[in-house]
Amino acid sequence: MNGNKRIINVLIFAALFFGTYLLLVGFDLAVDFQTGLPIFYGLLFFVYALMLKFGWIEKPTPQNRKSVADPFNHLKIQDHDLYINKHKIPLVKIKKIVLDKVKALDGNTEQGLVQLPFNQQKGQIPELWFDAKHLKSLKDFLKQHIPQAEFIK
Repeated sequence: MNGNKRIINVLIFAALFFGTYLLLVGFDLAVDFQTGLPIFYGLLFFVYALMLKFGWIEKPTPQNRKSVADPFNHLKIQDHDLYINKHKIPLVKIKKIVLDKVKALDGNTEQGLVQLPFNQQKGQIPELWFDAKHLKSLKDFLKQHIPQAEFIK
């Protein structure tokens, strides 16, 4: 499940939980609104913390990115489509490609990044983090198969 759906599920769960609480305690909206709102935010925070603790949602950090040693094992061109991990993008729709070196999470090494920010699919940007030593060969490969694409940083 992607991050947006998880957050929506958290909010729905919290709203249902809080609504049940309000029914049980006999909440009067006109009188108790000032005390009820802080309780709602407190319960929402509590539910979110529980979901983080038990792994129902991932903490949104850069550590969630996974780097691969060889990008050619996770990127291929077949039948006029580019496949990056689980994403399938028609070659004719690719106009811009991000291809660059970036600092790794440890801050000492560099990783390569290929990303198609203008070809989002279901709110996700097709991207691949890889060992930076493959950067030049990957750029040559992409230039050969997607000549209309502009490389941006």
